[in-house]
Amino acid sequence: MTRRKNLVHRQPNGQPRRQPMMLPPTEVRRMIDAEIVEKRKPEWGSSLGRLVLARRITETQYSAGKRWAELVEQYSIACQAPQPPRSARLERGGGEDADPNSLQGVKEARRHAQTKKAYLEASAALRLMGKAAEAAVTDVCIKDLHTVGLIHLRGGLSALAALWGSRQ
Repeated sequence: MTRRKNLVHRQPNGQPRRQPMMLPPTEVRRMIDAEIVEKRKPEWGSSLGRLVLARRITETQYSAGKRWAELVEQYSIACQAPQPPRSARLERGGGEDADPNSLQGVKEARRHAQTKKAYLEASAALRLMGKAAEAAVTDVCIKDLHTVGLIHLRGGLSALAALWGSRQ
């Protein structure tokens, strides 16, 4: 019986190579530079973005999640929900809300009504997918947390994408 040869890298003549195959330094440098450029993407800054970069969700689901997050923010502004605490402003600024009887006030009221209607429709579509999907989408898109229920997240984001895809 012959003795089995070790699994090593071999030269073209069949002799074992003394050192493992190494990449040329220029190729290593190119790979490092490409990785740095990849890490600069703004998607790395959120849980939803990291999921799309890891290819755990699709681009369509990612855009639906981003749109949902923006819609929730606009809805909280339209409903005049309390703002999260922040540090004191030291400079003057701000302003007052538009007069409801002016043209600008009417436009703002119409925009708020459209936002509320869109939010309620999307919220109903999410609720149809179940509590787990609704919680997963809220955790990832709004609270920027990691989720365990990736299947529920995909289902909720797909429902939102289907709702908004039928409108376009």
